[in-house]
Amino acid sequence: MDERYNKLRMPPKEALRTIDVGKLKGKSDINPQWKIEALTDVFGLCGVGWRFTIENEETHACESGEVLLYMKVALQVKDGDKWSEPVYGYGGDFIIQKNKNGLVPNDEAYKMCLTDALGNAMKCVGVAADVFRGIYDTKYQKMQEQAKAQADESTNLQKKIFALAKAKNCVDKMPAIIKEKYNKQSTKELSVEQLKQLVTYLETEVKE
Repeated sequence: MDERYNKLRMPPKEALRTIDVGKLKGKSDINPQWKIEALTDVFGLCGVGWRFTIENEETHACESGEVLLYMKVALQVKDGDKWSEPVYGYGGDFIIQKNKNGLVPNDEAYKMCLTDALGNAMKCVGVAADVFRGIYDTKYQKMQEQAKAQADESTNLQKKIFALAKAKNCVDKMPAIIKEKYNKQSTKELSVEQLKQLVTYLETEVKE
């Protein structure tokens, strides 16, 4: 697979926001500024290493009185000294929308529509590809689950260490033991593996 595509495919988690409502609830919304920064990092400044043009825009009146705006953009990236063929993207948004107050204009419609269309084109060259494939959401969820499981295990091990130290009447000696063995101040600073080692030490080496 193209190296540039791979560089663009996975956004950092700070560039993602979980969608809380609508049909995409639970999925990730990708920060549009990150998309621009990602393309710039790989191809260069907008207008120098990548560029886009608005090919077409049109509005569509709905029976409800709402008005839809559609936009088509063409994205090009620099490949050596040559520009690529256009990569087309499409976006849409309401320019007049109905809410509880009736029909209201959306002064952000053109900007939102452009962002939508440009993002649609960008994913064709790899921008946030893992999110669109569902890989990133799954991977991030697994990372969260693993982190929680590790935190739970650490808490349980710390409780076990305290219980062992209390049973063997060495609670007051624990700071010195931890300092000598791991150069740390408390069990909270130890890894799960170190906590397991300390449990074994207390069980086998420290006499009641």
